[in-house]
Amino acid sequence: MPCSPLSPALEASESRLVEKEGAGGWRFRARSATALTGSIVELNLFLAGFGTVAVRCRRGGGAFEQIGISNQEIFTDSRAPLVAGQPETREYQVQAYQNNQTTGPSSPIVAVVTLP
Repeated sequence: MPCSPLSPALEASESRLVEKEGAGGWRFRARSATALTGSIVELNLFLAGFGTVAVRCRRGGGAFEQIGISNQEIFTDSRAPLVAGQPETREYQVQAYQNNQTTGPSSPIVAVVTLP
């Protein structure tokens, strides 16, 4: 999977952050999504007492796809953009992950526009 700890050499750039309302009953969530250069996005997660969450992303008008599992507050999405060199809107949500499966409601959506 192309997700790894963030390199300290990367510098955060401007990001456009939008939080949308999601399914009720959630406690965990993506606190923020920050666009870094090279189309990398750093998510700051709030796990709300869950040991692990599934991280999902939607881009290019497609469906949400699971891009990783995290037990850390920082999750890095280092996937290449759908169109090389172009910014894209990525929407993220998380869901509790227990016994090797997702459980409970999904969090609200957090969106960011990437920086090529």
